[in-house]
Amino acid sequence: MTRFRFSLCLVLASSVAACHPDAVTNSPVVPKAGIHYVNAIPDTGAMAFRVVDIVSNSGLFGVAFRGMNAYAQGIEAGSRDIRVFMDGTNPAVASTVMFDQTSAFTADAEYTFLAYGYARAGQTPAKKVVITTAAPPAVATGLVHVRVIQLASTLAPLATTSLDAWVVARGGAALSGSPTIPNVAFEDVTAHAPVAVGTYRMAFTAAGTTAPVLFEANIPVGLQGGDSLNPIGGTTRQGTAITALVMPQSVPGSRAPFAFTAILPFTSVTTTGTTVADTIATAVTPTPHGLSTGDVIVVNGAVQGAYNGTKTVKVVDPNTFTYGISTPTAQAAAATGYVYWFRASFAASFNGNPITSLTSTGTTATVVTLAPHGLATDSIVTINGANEAAYNGAFAVTVSNATTFTYTTNGTPAASPATGLPVFRRGDLDFTRPNVFFIIDRRPPNTAP
Repeated sequence: MTRFRFSLCLVLASSVAACHPDAVTNSPVVPKAGIHYVNAIPDTGAMAFRVVDIVSNSGLFGVAFRGMNAYAQGIEAGSRDIRVFMDGTNPAVASTVMFDQTSAFTADAEYTFLAYGYARAGQTPAKKVVITTAAPPAVATGLVHVRVIQLASTLAPLATTSLDAWVVARGGAALSGSPTIPNVAFEDVTAHAPVAVGTYRMAFTAAGTTAPVLFEANIPVGLQGGDSLNPIGGTTRQGTAITALVMPQSVPGSRAPFAFTAILPFTSVTTTGTTVADTIATAVTPTPHGLSTGDVIVVNGAVQGAYNGTKTVKVVDPNTFTYGISTPTAQAAAATGYVYWFRASFAASFNGNPITSLTSTGTTATVVTLAPHGLATDSIVTINGANEAAYNGAFAVTVSNATTFTYTTNGTPAASPATGLPVFRRGDLDFTRPNVFFIIDRRPPNTAP
């Protein structure tokens, strides 16, 4: 492993296409390197990456937490001053400088500009920038190459040790044998490991274990090239080199997308009304709700759709409030399903999807969703919020129909159906735990002129 403190001793990397002379003007070739920009800061909003020492097309704007450019941009070789600002329409915000980094860029080398750590004062590790290079082995017949950069300073509550990375066939099969890249600690930059051309997922476990899978994602497969189209990098395209970036979970209450703690339960939601005029829902919460009359919330997860939606509340007492519902609910005086609520101000970044039922037979869990889930077999989802820990985690699913899928749990759940407030998220939209994202260090050789 190579720690970041050594990574500024840069090594020349795989080639990135330099710009070519203009056929009409015969303008000179400008030597260029390639650069990826990565926002791995989990407690602030979007940022803008800009080259400020010269006029340059190299830059990335509105980059939210876990944002990046998967393919490198061209950056003019030489000493470049890259400044990172907060991004937004408010001048006071947009002029805030987060980082100012001057570094040398060598023509035809490929770099990754990593912003990570915590922006809030007093948090450890503090925000920092490190620029690394990619130096994958030479293109080899039948192989791609994969490495890991670990940017999650804490894995709690998932694990307290380093990670093992597994490149394995897609699907939910149990892990066995030896990991592809073992013992990856925070700030490690691993060497590229050779992997046979194929279709894969990358799974992460606590070092020295095969289960449970802490988080996982399907690796991009790429696209075959032709006479008029160059190939797109991925695990099915010989010669590709890929970096897997382990990203931290977001910090609740920050400007980064919020976590599961924003979702709150009900003890009960009931109504005795049978007409539009008297259909007032009474909600009781297990702990003080902290709302005031006139606050707006979102209710979701009820099987009876009339209970769900954006609602303005009237407070009765610290644990009780009422709200109007759209239609009479004589068919159910009490809401059923996994009913939850959150403040409407969180709605823009809310990324949980309601589950109608979550049951298990042995280690096979069956999920019925409130709305069509939009998944395909082998899609990665995160289940979170069940009281029985075996239901929760990252899983590859098998789709049964538009509102049903199954997966293999982390052991036999203690109860069926699940209790608590389980929701599902598509893997790359889960901010409640660390997760993995991919950039292309080296494209496969060109097939088109």
